[in-house]
This record gives sequence, C-alpha cells and structure tokens, in this order.
Amino acid sequence: MKEKLEQLTKAIQSVVPSIMRLEFGCKIETKNEYDIPNIGRMNKIISEYNPDSNELKIDCGWYKKDRFKIFGRDIQLEDCLIAIEKKDLNYAITSTGYFIRYGGQSGNSLTHKITNIKWQPNKPLQDQSDETKDFLFDLICVK
Repeated sequence: MKEKLEQLTKAIQSVVPSIMRLEFGCKIETKNEYDIPNIGRMNKIISEYNPDSNELKIDCGWYKKDRFKIFGRDIQLEDCLIAIEKKDLNYAITSTGYFIRYGGQSGNSLTHKITNIKWQPNKPLQDQSDETKDFLFDLICVK
C-alpha cells in the first residue's frame, strides 16, 4: 500500500501543483549541520526562497537544496476530485462521502451507481481507509 500511496500522491501533486507551495501547512524536512532530519509542518516563517539556487531561508537560517525536502501539504478530497476530473472520469461524491459513478442517460435522467467507497470527512488522503486509497489509485493512476 505504501508504494501505491506514493504513486497516487505524486499523480495528484502533478495535477494540483498548489499542494507543493511553501505556505502554512506545507510539510518539509530540514537537516541540521549534523545531518539529523527534522520533519514537520511549516510553522516557522519562510522569509525567502530562491528557486534558482534552490535555497530556503527559514527564520534566521539558510538551507541549501541538500538540506531540505518539500513534501507539500496534506492531500484533501478536493485535490482528489480535481485529479479525477482531469482524467475525464464521471465520478462525484455524495453529501455522506460516498463516491458515485455517473453512466449514460436513461430517458431524461443520468444513470448512476453509488459505490461502497467512502471518504472520511476531515481526514487527508494518507488517513483514509486502504479501500479508499486503492479505489483512488485505480481511478487516477491506472485508468
């Protein structure tokens, strides 16, 4: 599941680049001069970022490109829905969190099928059930 989640995360990040913005909630890893990693959410002030030299200034300290890694903010439902839409798939979500697949037309109305896959509200992608992550992986990475 870990590999699938990494692939799914990269696929969603590629179509929703705002996930990787250096702003509040962005997860980064920095290493101090002893190569001890510190992984956490951005709760410090990024005073400067130079993409040309790939240097990041947090509070008073500069981190060169080999001293930090940007993971991005948590992936939320809206990011997944954008990725599904970009793949031109006919899915939506109910007010209770279940994914719906829209099919063809039957008379004047669209046919649809409610799946048994549910997005847990207020939880990011990595905290969703394995079923939900597998479902999204199949939709976004395989189809």
